[in-house]
Amino acid sequence: MASCPVCQRPLSEDSVRCAHCDGTNPLPDAAPPSALHLSTPMFDSDPHVRGIGGWLVLILLALIAGPFTLGRAIWIDYHSLTGPNHLFIGRRLPGLPSIIGFELFANLFLVLGLLLLIVFFFREDHRFPRSYQLWLGISLAARMAEYTLSLHLGADAGWEGAQQVIANLHGKLALNLLQGLLAAVVWISYLQVSRRVKATFVN
Repeated sequence: MASCPVCQRPLSEDSVRCAHCDGTNPLPDAAPPSALHLSTPMFDSDPHVRGIGGWLVLILLALIAGPFTLGRAIWIDYHSLTGPNHLFIGRRLPGLPSIIGFELFANLFLVLGLLLLIVFFFREDHRFPRSYQLWLGISLAARMAEYTLSLHLGADAGWEGAQQVIANLHGKLALNLLQGLLAAVVWISYLQVSRRVKATFVN
């Protein structure tokens, strides 16, 4: 018995194709073509979730601004340690030069990390999400260490304004720590679950 050249169903003697394939009796349970691709992740076929867009723009702005912000902090720390007032600082607030030095080297390390992250970002390197999460964690750890060191900061007993200066320093470092914690929570979570991140950083 002859069979249909399309679906291999048995044919009657005077038929060239079966009724299903010539359109006179289409299969009622035929699946739409799109159903064949349901197993493909949506971000692989949806152009709107790939590329630099959405919250990734905010990450890009932070990456670009980061070296300038940290560079300014490095410049201030360096001049605090080498400027004409460094002896006064060390005498009035013993331990403060150590905190400033720690902040200086931590910021230098973070700037180098940011430069590498910028390269990963524009190359859409698959290492970017994990590397940025690691950078956020290191930044938070550095802020926490700096705040902890400030809690043990001593002052010259003869300086009446010492306690106010220390209180202001604690407040500033506590705010920096809170900002670092919020940034880490938000961006690490975003990089972990975002479909756009998974679709973009694939190289």
